[in-house]
Amino acid sequence: MTDNALLGGVLKLAPFSTPWKRRRCRRLAREGGDALLARPPARAHCHVLWIGLLAFGYLLSHPPSPLWVVAPSLVLFAALAVIVVFDIRYFLIPDGPVLLLLLAGLATGYALDPGLLPERLIAAAGAFAALRLAAWAYRSWRGSEGLGPGDARLFALMGLWLGAPALPGSLFVAALSGLVSALILLRANGPGQAREALPFGPHLALAFWLAWTLGPVELG
Repeated sequence: MTDNALLGGVLKLAPFSTPWKRRRCRRLAREGGDALLARPPARAHCHVLWIGLLAFGYLLSHPPSPLWVVAPSLVLFAALAVIVVFDIRYFLIPDGPVLLLLLAGLATGYALDPGLLPERLIAAAGAFAALRLAAWAYRSWRGSEGLGPGDARLFALMGLWLGAPALPGSLFVAALSGLVSALILLRANGPGQAREALPFGPHLALAFWLAWTLGPVELG
């Protein structure tokens, strides 16, 4: 099976995928294939997909405990894969995967430890507010959008799934991944394209997935 066929299969399982949107799914599959093979215009995100796939392989070779956590992990991987390719293509995080991850995160958190669920909900609310505040500050400073509401919702999901202690390290990993993409774009296009916009959702998704599969990065 080719990379494009694999991504196409994942996208057909996505909540936003309906028959009348299959053409869009094929475009997204091509976008994901371009990113995997480091082809323009998606090559700046090649590392996001490959590192995510390596972490997926690690998850399969080191199943979590309890074993049933593999099921929500697969849901998380599929939804994040859709978010990554959609944001690369359209600079937009779709509502379908976000809603799916909200429901799956609530169910998984309750099943693992019901007592921690209120704390995780507070972490999600704080994460959303923090990124919306950062977006407002950037817009006030630069006069343009830096972070969209979809990025804030994805960061909130990280708080729900991972808890507040994981958020600073995950944001650091996302920023580092975004810097790698910026450097790749700068090297490919030259200084004249230094201000070209890059979506931040793929980097948040990568940080989310790495923290879930390998454990959060601890700062300090």
